[in-house]
Amino acid sequence: MRKRVYVALALLLVMLAGVSAWQGLRLREPVYEGKPLSLSLETLRKERANGNDHYARPVIRHIGTNALPVLIE
Repeated sequence: MRKRVYVALALLLVMLAGVSAWQGLRLREPVYEGKPLSLSLETLRKERANGNDHYARPVIRHIGTNALPVLIE
């Protein structure tokens, strides 16, 4: 009986470690004022089509190099 408890505890520990690793390693999109980078990029694309980039350009500059992984992907 004691062996089953140890096996179940070890399995639970491995599952917990897996979930923690998955959460820590997943790609997170940078956010500015509660809005994701992809929304700012879409807004920039629309503004550029109209010859205006007053909103999205400062957002992307503020996010800075944190935006590179998302931009590359």
